[in-house]
Amino acid sequence: MGGETDLRRLLGEMKPILGEGEYVYCAVDGGAAPWLALDPIGTFREAEGLTLILERSSADAAGLSYGPVSAADHAQRSFRAGGGGVNGVRICSAHPCEY
Repeated sequence: MGGETDLRRLLGEMKPILGEGEYVYCAVDGGAAPWLALDPIGTFREAEGLTLILERSSADAAGLSYGPVSAADHAQRSFRAGGGGVNGVRICSAHPCEY
């Protein structure tokens, strides 16, 4: 896989784009398949269960509970240098994001 691997350069050249809307974390039971219709921007599984990252309106429509509302910014870069290999999505609290 090609792409920049110098982390210092990657971070220095980032131009994050603040996404529209409000996003929330929702903990749900079971696998991801039943929840994909809600179009989550991300999911992650831990021992405690599955967490969806959803637009607030989608979570509200599905009757899901959630914590504080967040804004998402999308950093369209290869993160191979940081141990990943995919484009990153960073979720920030209601407070300003620091880079």
